[in-house]
Parts: sequence; structure tokens; C-alpha cells
Amino acid sequence: MERIKDWGLSNARKIIETDVSEVMPKEITNRDREIWTILFRIAEHLGDEWPARIEKAARALVLGEWDTDDVPCVSPAQELLACVQHAFADTDEYLSTGEILFRVSNASLKPSLMGEWTTKRSAEMGLSGALKVYGVKSVRRQVDGEQTMGFTRSSVGCPEVPAESAA
Repeated sequence: MERIKDWGLSNARKIIETDVSEVMPKEITNRDREIWTILFRIAEHLGDEWPARIEKAARALVLGEWDTDDVPCVSPAQELLACVQHAFADTDEYLSTGEILFRVSNASLKPSLMGEWTTKRSAEMGLSGALKVYGVKSVRRQVDGEQTMGFTRSSVGCPEVPAESAA
């Protein structure tokens, strides 16, 4: 830790003064550009393969431009969203949180996040919190005379089912 601190202190001025406007992809803008600028500056300062590596990482993580030899990783939230989408059958317009959790936990592939949920309440909160990352909010519905919280097919990004398939 001390060595890294000393290296940072002795190289900080050079790194901060490094102009990366020509090497940083123009498509990276706003807050992403602000965040990645220091990484590009450090890579330029280090030289060798580092500028190319940081550009490749930025293009993949910010712009979604993966090289053909790269396998993109999905986040735990993306994995969960995909599992929730698969929990909806063609005839389901709405599923309660409990039903989604039941179906996902009984699926052949379970999302890694489920291992962290030790109680029913933590599972419900975990599901809701992970889906909020994508702007998905739960809705309250009356099901069989009981108020439930859940999600609609469209809110989790499931494709609409053609009328002839749903019948």
C-alpha cells in the first residue's frame, strides 16, 4: 500500500497533465467520460499495452462493444432479470413477487443472487431492489381477494404474446 501511495504521489502531476482527448473514444461522454479519463491517463502514463487494454475495456463496459473473442459477463442483476422474464408463461400478464420467486427458485438455472437471500423477506426485497436497477417497479394487484405485490409482463421487458398464442 505504501509503495502504491509513493508511486501515486511521485507520478500524480504527470498523470493529471496527460491529455487523453485524442486517444479516448469520442462516443464515451458525460459522466462516463469523467470516470474513465483518469484510467486513460494512467494507461497513457504506463505505456506499453496499457492504452490499448483500457480502450478495449472502456469500449466493452461503457459502449457494449465486445471483441469477437471476448465473452461478455452479465451482472447479477442482469442474470436475475433474465430469470424473471423466463418465469412468465405466455398466458401470464402479472405475477406476484412470491410466485416469481417460487418459479425462479424451481428453475433449472437459478440466479446467483438467490444464494444471498436467506429469508422470504430478504428475497422479496432483493428481487425488488435488483429490478429497480432497470427502472422496474412492483405494482399492487388484487389476486383471489388478496392484495399482492408483483410485476407485469411488460414491466420486466417480456415480449408481448400474439393474441393467437395466448388463446
